[in-house]
Amino acid sequence: MLSAVFLSGRLGPATDDPIRTVYVDRVIPEKAAYRVDSFPVRSMLAHSASFYTAKEGTPIVLKGRLEMEQGRLIIVSELEEVGLGAR
Repeated sequence: MLSAVFLSGRLGPATDDPIRTVYVDRVIPEKAAYRVDSFPVRSMLAHSASFYTAKEGTPIVLKGRLEMEQGRLIIVSELEEVGLGAR
């Protein structure tokens, strides 16, 4: 079974690991607040790509798939736009 994931959020801290966290704000209407969820993401691009080199907090939109890696669920990004509207 194939999966498809679409995320819009902010990049977390960069690490030496090929996985980078993406933070996504989730609105909680009954509390008039929001919560930040984090998702582990691995890009199919080289480590010199903007996904890995952009600063923490940079906006990102990505399309990917779910995958199990070393016993944990991750998102493998197949297409991404980093730094939308950033100057």
